[in-house]
Amino acid sequence: MGLEGNLSAMRFVMERTCGKAPDAPPVGVPLDIEPPRLKTAADCTSAIQKVTDALCAGTLDLLHGKVLLDAIATQAKLIEVGDLEARLAELEKQAAMVDFGSRRN
Repeated sequence: MGLEGNLSAMRFVMERTCGKAPDAPPVGVPLDIEPPRLKTAADCTSAIQKVTDALCAGTLDLLHGKVLLDAIATQAKLIEVGDLEARLAELEKQAAMVDFGSRRN
């Protein structure tokens, strides 16, 4: 019946041969944590360590841990880009103040 297109029969055969698919986690369930303010790379490092500790202790499930680690990594990249942007602006400001005289290459 599964080969003829009966989805219920296909699902039954797949569950018997491969096992049941894990239930999807509930969407929109809030985590019972106070998110840290991530303003520096050191803050991100500290937050990653806290998530890792919670994962290892079993107080945080893998799915939520991955979501948190992804969010922290994204924030770390934003901090890095902001830092590079500020440094580049400072270099451009200093370069504009340099007088090369009448010599041009």
